[in-house]
Amino acid sequence: MLARTALTDAALVVLTIDHGPTAERAVSHIRNNFPNVPVISRARDLEACGRLIEAGATYAYPEAVESSLRLGGIALEMLNVPQENVDLLVQGVRSDNYQLIAEDDQDDSKSDR
Repeated sequence: MLARTALTDAALVVLTIDHGPTAERAVSHIRNNFPNVPVISRARDLEACGRLIEAGATYAYPEAVESSLRLGGIALEMLNVPQENVDLLVQGVRSDNYQLIAEDDQDDSKSDR
């Protein structure tokens, strides 16, 4: 499909491919052939985000983390936590490309050894 698509004049590309290796190949193809076109992609998790970024994605968003943030935010709202606090918490997790979660995952994997 991408072989037939001319992206020369595209403002950006949004990828929602559900198969990791295919998404990585698509990002790599776009980056190699259209280096000035930004690529925004979804990924299953933080690990897949890392692979997409390495392949050339401008941004990659982990669906598992984002859905969990949304669910957690709604739960906090239902518990009458002020909206401003919920927004600050969610934005804090998103800041620096989910670094807080990535660090926690690394700590968990070290303790499993």
